[in-house]
Amino acid sequence: MFDIGLRAVAGQFMRRENLSPVEIVAMLPWLRKKNSQREHIYIRPAGERHPLVLLDDLEVEGLEKLRADGLEPAVLVETSRGNHQVWLRHIEDLGPEERRRVAVYLAERYDGDRSSTDSSHFGRLAGFTNPKPEYQDEGGAAPFVLLRSSSGKTTTVPIPEHPPAERSGAGLSSPRGGRADSLASYHEDPRFKGDLHRADLAWACQVARVGWSREKIVEELLESRDLSKKGTEKRQREYAERTAAKAMAVANR
Repeated sequence: MFDIGLRAVAGQFMRRENLSPVEIVAMLPWLRKKNSQREHIYIRPAGERHPLVLLDDLEVEGLEKLRADGLEPAVLVETSRGNHQVWLRHIEDLGPEERRRVAVYLAERYDGDRSSTDSSHFGRLAGFTNPKPEYQDEGGAAPFVLLRSSSGKTTTVPIPEHPPAERSGAGLSSPRGGRADSLASYHEDPRFKGDLHRADLAWACQVARVGWSREKIVEELLESRDLSKKGTEKRQREYAERTAAKAMAVANR
């Protein structure tokens, strides 16, 4: 079973949860229409426990190193030219914390995106376009997200004993810039005692300091944070925008 995510140009994020492959296929005409309106189309496994771990924003060098280490992608998706998302399939189901530890370890080792290591993160669904403006060609056409392989192979992914996010200063810089600890790692940080509002703001301040834009912070909050308790999509977006604005103000002092 899978969850489908859609993000509109204005930033609203919509989920359709616990869908079978048959149900997703039936949705394709609607998804194509949404994608033609510049909406982003995402997918992830449904449920708390499953064997799939996402490694995001992997370049060719990192992909080659991954395979050299014996970790064969179950699914390999090219999200824009030279950038990939890898789904690794562990031999057994993993819980959210185990998947997060694995994802952080992999992102560090293979220079993936540490901000996409929370266990609930969506990947892009192949066959639709990636509407990010920076990837459009001179004529305004967006590139397609391409399925490069789908072996479905299982592997034994390394599960670190301790959460990598607990290490002091982990992930605050990268040779490729703009990387930071994931939002989920802040939610799980004992310093915040379960106060997700404080954790959201602290995370947003961190990523603002390493160069994230206000728009990217809003996008990540809407995509990775369950804001359904805030009410309507408008209220969810208002919360994300307030948090991002406060973070940018702190970063620019």
